[in-house]
Amino acid sequence: MAHAARPSPAHQRQPSRLPQQADALSSNAPERRTAKDEATVKFIKRALCAKPAKPAQDETAPEIDGNLEDLLPRLTSRADVDLQLYTILAVVLSQFVQSWYNRITPDADFVGEVVQIVAHCTRGLEERLKLVDLDSLLLDELPGLLDAHLQAVDVAMRSSKVPYGNSIAAVYQTLRPHNALLPLPVDEASILSQHNNEVDWSQLMMSAHMHERILRPALLPHILQAIRSAVFPGNVLGPARQAPSQAETLEIKRECARAIVDILPHTARTLYFATQDTALMQADIESTLDLFADAYLNKNLIVAALELLVVRLFPETAETGES
Repeated sequence: MAHAARPSPAHQRQPSRLPQQADALSSNAPERRTAKDEATVKFIKRALCAKPAKPAQDETAPEIDGNLEDLLPRLTSRADVDLQLYTILAVVLSQFVQSWYNRITPDADFVGEVVQIVAHCTRGLEERLKLVDLDSLLLDELPGLLDAHLQAVDVAMRSSKVPYGNSIAAVYQTLRPHNALLPLPVDEASILSQHNNEVDWSQLMMSAHMHERILRPALLPHILQAIRSAVFPGNVLGPARQAPSQAETLEIKRECARAIVDILPHTARTLYFATQDTALMQADIESTLDLFADAYLNKNLIVAALELLVVRLFPETAETGES
């Protein structure tokens, strides 16, 4: 891994300094569910608890008695997080697996086995997350990674404008090379080679070593619910996103800049931008957003961020040389 080096002693399995709320919000805590939540629970039961499995959208199927907590294993230490995760799992299985799997086999245990595997992984991941120094990761390492990326993009963009200068991607890879994104995809051969390197990197991130060891809790259910609503509105797969036009892209960038300026405290933004003119602030932010205009360079940022997260969650991958 190019950017996620061996963890320093300061990052060796330090526990998070965030308040430990998981115990206080354990599975024994009473839940408050709305009518919408109850409908979601019925949907989950039809998809994950029925034997033989029934289509999740089949509302004529007999209702399954019992609490969801008694029918399915816990995925995390919080019931509200589990509800969102099980909804996503139910939608994925009903939309992409059960629609054809039930036609070729009477196997009634497949869904249960999938659920057990997912539960094993999520519980292990939660335990590891408790040992990560989230303060350092969120306030130091990730911002530092983003800053280094933006500086490299800025240098690459300026260098590409000089006579006989290299492409932006070529200059960037010189400054921050990564094996998963090399060689530069400029023709069919290099595109295939880069794709193969990216596949190898993806397999490394989910290595056998990691399989063996396989945010704040109060905010996580809302984040998961937002993701579920965006990807699976009404518990079905949403329509494909239409790529915005050039004019729409510019308007999105302007709206993003306006939102960033509006959310900043007045004193802080005045000191940072050295002006009280919000139009100048928005123009400054828009110029920074231009650094995210290249999809290939954005992929470099995503790869580097994923590596950092994996090394912090699984520091043994760096210690054993898997980086």
